[in-house]
Amino acid sequence: MQELEDLLNTLNPAHEEAIAFLSNLDHENARNTTRLHSICKRPAAEAVEDMASGVANIIHSSYQVALKTCSTKTISSDHSYYSPHSVSKKRCSLSEKLGLIKSIQVQLKSSYTSLKDSLTNVLEHNKENQPLCKALMDLTHLKYDLPLHKQLEEPYLSTKETIN
Repeated sequence: MQELEDLLNTLNPAHEEAIAFLSNLDHENARNTTRLHSICKRPAAEAVEDMASGVANIIHSSYQVALKTCSTKTISSDHSYYSPHSVSKKRCSLSEKLGLIKSIQVQLKSSYTSLKDSLTNVLEHNKENQPLCKALMDLTHLKYDLPLHKQLEEPYLSTKETIN
C-alpha cells in the first residue's frame, strides 16, 4: 500500500508538469521541436523509466494478489482448448439431456398431441411408441398431472443456458 502511495506521489506532480509543458507548446511554432528535458527535477528519460517500472511492479503485484484470491481457470501450456474432466462430463450430460428434450418435443409435435395434454395422457396415447415413453421416463422431474409441453419448456431453456 505504501508503494502505491509513493508511486502516486511521484506520478501526480510528473503528470501536472507534463501537461503544463504540453499546454505551453500550443503557443510555440510547430516547426521547432521542443523536448521535455527534465521532469520532477530529474532527467526526463530516467524519471519516465523509473515511473514505468513502478507502475509495472504495481500491476505485477495486483496480478499476484488476484491469482491468490480469485478462482482461476486451467489453461493448457500449448494453448489448445480443453475442459477439465468434470466440466467435460457435466457438459456432455447436459447436451444429452437437451437432445432428449428436443427429441421428445419433435415426437410430440408429430403425434399431434394437444398442448394441454398431461404426461399421463401422452403416455396412454403413445403406448406403442416405446422410444418416446422411455425418453419421457428418463426425465425424472416431470409431473404426471401437469401439461407436458409447459414442463418441457423450462428444462429446455435452463439446460441450453447452462451449456452456453
